[in-house]
Amino acid sequence: MTMPEKSSLSGYRIDDITLDVDRCRVTRGDARIQVGKLTYELLVILAEAAPRVVTQEELVERLWGGRFVSPETVKQRVMLLRQALSDDAGRPRYLEVLRGQGYRLIPDVEPLTADTPSPIWQRPALLASVGVLAGIAVVSGIYWSNLDIADVRVLPNSIAVLPFENLSPDPNHAYFAAGIHDEILNHLVKLSALNVIARTSMRKYANTEKSIPEIARELNVETVMEGSVRYDAGRIRITTQLNDGFTGAHIWSETYIRDFDDIFAIESDVAMNVANALEAEFSLEEKASIEKIPTQFPAAYGFYLRALVADGTTFDFLIDQAIAIDPDFALAYAEKAYRKTFDLFGAGGAGPDEASELERTIRSNAQQALDLDPTLGTAQASLAVLLYVNWRGVEAERAFQRAVASSPNDVNVLLMYGRFKRFRGEHDECIQLMQRAVELDPYNASSLIQLAQSYKEAGNWVAAAATYESAIDLGATGVRVFTGAGTVQALLDDSAEAVRLLRIAEGLAQNVFRFAQIAHAYAISGRSDDAGRLFKQFKQAASESPVSDAVWSWAYIAMGDYERALQRLESAVQNRVPTDMIALTAIEANPWRDPELERPEFRELVSRLWDDE
Repeated sequence: MTMPEKSSLSGYRIDDITLDVDRCRVTRGDARIQVGKLTYELLVILAEAAPRVVTQEELVERLWGGRFVSPETVKQRVMLLRQALSDDAGRPRYLEVLRGQGYRLIPDVEPLTADTPSPIWQRPALLASVGVLAGIAVVSGIYWSNLDIADVRVLPNSIAVLPFENLSPDPNHAYFAAGIHDEILNHLVKLSALNVIARTSMRKYANTEKSIPEIARELNVETVMEGSVRYDAGRIRITTQLNDGFTGAHIWSETYIRDFDDIFAIESDVAMNVANALEAEFSLEEKASIEKIPTQFPAAYGFYLRALVADGTTFDFLIDQAIAIDPDFALAYAEKAYRKTFDLFGAGGAGPDEASELERTIRSNAQQALDLDPTLGTAQASLAVLLYVNWRGVEAERAFQRAVASSPNDVNVLLMYGRFKRFRGEHDECIQLMQRAVELDPYNASSLIQLAQSYKEAGNWVAAAATYESAIDLGATGVRVFTGAGTVQALLDDSAEAVRLLRIAEGLAQNVFRFAQIAHAYAISGRSDDAGRLFKQFKQAASESPVSDAVWSWAYIAMGDYERALQRLESAVQNRVPTDMIALTAIEANPWRDPELERPEFRELVSRLWDDE
């Protein structure tokens, strides 16, 4: 593309779209296309570069001045431009996404000068003849539409706490640094006036060589705290330093050298010093919650710290050891209840016996935690989960409100509450909660997957596809992300990409629930042979272990056998097994816009799911 002199350039013609840089507006024919400020600037950057590919790094530099933004933010901006231009992601006309390379405009781009003839439909004589010119003449200034997402902002009263350096001479004591880091974060998230970046996103900064200002820019925070932990022979030394995120200058620092028995006073002192340094207001209740001593037994706390950084059976062993030493250790009960909620959702398709055992474990531990300390937000949220998997929506809502009041910045509580809102079909509230979780935990692929699922069930497939891709870029590798991403691509009519993603999901699938999901996604893609092949695997697995009626219903929907699906759904609604929550609410939401699922027989059944409706 040969460019005219900058002084004579008035815009660009992109197929049937005119980009007027003098008036800062985009039109198709005589119709104004309303775009946000950053979306407009993105189009200008792509037009200037055409036909060259613009990398993501170049977009970040041009649009955000080099300030760090997450890959999801870039993809959301591209999505907004595509939506504004009415461009189909499955069959793009204007904007091409080149995986791993960047973005470019597909049509030839013609630079315009004041002397460039307008297309016939835009010439003044024709416009005047239909009375359009006068209407355009009265438009003054620049209008940015509400399609624009807010510019990336520095979070007020915000802090990122870097992983603490382990200086303990015994490598077996490395867990002290990780566990104490976690507990200081747990104290900080109780302060509603603070914005605290979650520990999952901070892991990537372990042993980082980046400067404090670089880290602050990447996370959009005002302050960054660093520290170290040394434990030896019952004595602990903790050094902390709070830094200004813009200059890197020290704001506050402290070194604590005490017996390990005094660890709780150190942790609460650090949290209160941070709040004071940021001039963040806090209530007496928040202060009391932070200063509460969780256990009188250092050995129990040691097992608890080790459990925080463990998974699976190792976690179970360590947390049970902590509880055995101190049967009044509320934090340990709360953590066990919270971890078991994942097992509840991971058991999709399980029978009532397995579901009941999980429920008993969650309920007993969460209730024990709250009996000992009613302010524990994760315990309140775990009980709320039990309420909503038993379809008691109004009670669950009240429980979640209590959880958020106790732990307003706890990403885990926000995600659990957001998932509940999704199951209830309250998509706007769900997406707000999920976006808040991602804001506080931008490098957590699991949070992005939850946001993507929320977009999908709300029917915003383009946003869902962009967000799933961001999760994969962050390293998500599980069956859930590839199944979801493949399903969305199928809904966007990109069959080739859908099949690529679903093939990966197939290789990871290990239970009947996932077989049914993948079969259904293949069916949406028009790949009936693949759907049938997965259905055979589903039936084989179902012959070897019990499968719930809800999952059978989903599998029959995949095969287009809606009568059998209806029969199974009727039984599933009657039984309402907690582990069927995902399958049943997905059929209720019908994000695939399957007209068969809108039949009165289906609608009447799913209307009976919630006890309060």
